[in-house]
Amino acid sequence: LKKIGNIDFCDGDMDAALVSYRKALDGAIDMQQKQMKTESRNTGDMMNLEGTSISMYREGLIHMAESLSNIAAVHARSDNLEKAIFCFNEALSIQMNALGEDDPTVAVTLDNIGTMNFRSGRFDVSLKAYKQVLKMRRKLLGADHPGVADALVHIGMTHRKKGEKDLCEYALTEGLRVKERYYGSNHMKIADFLLKLGNIYAKEDNQKDIVIAIRYFTKALSIYRIHNMNDDDYSVAHATKNIEFLKTRQEGYNGADWYLPFDDNICTFNSPVLSNNEFCQFFELCTGNDEQGADSMTRRDQQAKTSLAVFG
Repeated sequence: LKKIGNIDFCDGDMDAALVSYRKALDGAIDMQQKQMKTESRNTGDMMNLEGTSISMYREGLIHMAESLSNIAAVHARSDNLEKAIFCFNEALSIQMNALGEDDPTVAVTLDNIGTMNFRSGRFDVSLKAYKQVLKMRRKLLGADHPGVADALVHIGMTHRKKGEKDLCEYALTEGLRVKERYYGSNHMKIADFLLKLGNIYAKEDNQKDIVIAIRYFTKALSIYRIHNMNDDDYSVAHATKNIEFLKTRQEGYNGADWYLPFDDNICTFNSPVLSNNEFCQFFELCTGNDEQGADSMTRRDQQAKTSLAVFG
């Protein structure tokens, strides 16, 4: 049922996906209840289950959490943010019970909770969730992992929405440093990250931020040139056109309409949830640990991945 739901989800049939995910959840709950009744008969005392529920029913709990997260994904795709937040929180509670607080699955769910609250305008709640994700990723992946940089960007973007520009700039700059320490300063992933940072500052109206945006776009463009990317490549064209457009803004001319739209979709919503083992691999891919697989994808391939853009 979960796989059928995932296919429907990827095909954009949210109604069909929701039906499959709900049936999967009902099945997981029913199986869990039957197991508990069986164990109760064996022990003669339901209270005896309390100390052994995590070890004996861990897989059932995981399936329940997966189904809840999948249902949340459908609600998120349909912009039913309150329902999405509720389901993600329910999934998080189950995951922390079954997997513990330091599992990568918990970090991904927390990240999605932060994203849903960001989209709902609850920036304080979002910031709290993103900071928890940052703490977990530093512990799980190390201080210089790209996943840490991604968490810092989420935090920076939230500070930006709160009007806390200094905290935003600090988080984004630190995120760039982390990425550069991991990949090196001229890696293609650094260029893509610089492009996204440029997008953030390009949306501001003051000259200081325009200068910063031009600097980021220019550095990204220089890295693309090092890797011999053509002028008609999306990323190269994006950087080139936006540099030109921002320079017209510096000169006080705002009439240009030929530039490529600013695209600051830095944070993506991870869905639908995969199985537990696959989820850990997905976490590594999302946080950039799978270099070979990620580098083999073109930018358009990456944009076509099943994800929901948050910032735009």
